[in-house]
Amino acid sequence: MRFLQWLQIIYSKLRPCGSKAGRLGRKGEQAAVQFLKRAGYHILDRNWRSGHYELDVVAQIGPCVAFVEVRGRCAQSLQSGYDTINRAKKQALSKAIRAYLKRHRWIHSYRFDIISIDWDAQGKISAIRHYESVPLR
Repeated sequence: MRFLQWLQIIYSKLRPCGSKAGRLGRKGEQAAVQFLKRAGYHILDRNWRSGHYELDVVAQIGPCVAFVEVRGRCAQSLQSGYDTINRAKKQALSKAIRAYLKRHRWIHSYRFDIISIDWDAQGKISAIRHYESVPLR
């Protein structure tokens, strides 16, 4: 019985805020968009889809287009939002970016960014971190 309790505790720490995840995900994406706008970015697309692949935010600053993945985690989580992007997710994002570039041939300068949002126990943002030019390999 103790092992199951321990497993439940670990699982709850890895999940982003339990059953609030969907609501907080939408709220997090909105916060990320506001964060980017305040930093001078122009938002080109949100939740852009190509088949099974999705880009959370596509934003432009100067001549560079940033493909932004938004990740939220509870403050007590064992992983940061940055650390939750595994190889499979990076491959899916690469495919989505290639599809976007194929449809928007005017883009010559681009990068992949991550915005990591930490939530406190009350569902309020405790920190926002922006990682620019993250390698997709």
